[in-house]
Amino acid sequence: MKKLLFLLGLFTLTACSSTTSQSTLDNKGNSYSTYSLKSATNIPDGHLKNAFENALHKELLRYGYSVGKDVNLTYNIKKYDEGLRFGRWWWGPLTQVINPELAAKSTIEVKVTTVKGKSLGTVNTHSELYAGFFGGDALNSVENAAEDIAKEIHQSGILKSNK
Repeated sequence: MKKLLFLLGLFTLTACSSTTSQSTLDNKGNSYSTYSLKSATNIPDGHLKNAFENALHKELLRYGYSVGKDVNLTYNIKKYDEGLRFGRWWWGPLTQVINPELAAKSTIEVKVTTVKGKSLGTVNTHSELYAGFFGGDALNSVENAAEDIAKEIHQSGILKSNK
């Protein structure tokens, strides 16, 4: 019985998400020391913007990058849908199969430019959260997108690490 309850607990508490990114980032032989984050989104939700900015800053700091003025990261939250938390809790990881409309979804674009306006490329990310602890916090889809964007920036070599 304990094993059954344990497995049931894992099933209902497991976070299940998906994040995909497309990147056209190219450092063109240059690496920059610092970045600044700017918003170009029309979504008025300040809490949503703060969640994304905090998550992206946290991930970029983890890679050893510093805030400054060498490169502009201009983000646009193109789509954000909280989905239905109760449905994600009820169906758990099966939400993706049973009713994907219950998932929390976000689509974010980040344009990377130099201070002089030279484009270094774009990262487009789509993230979906299907399940989590009591349905999962919908903002996790935005935070997952920020993690993926930071990874793409890191892999491009556009920024120099201070580590």
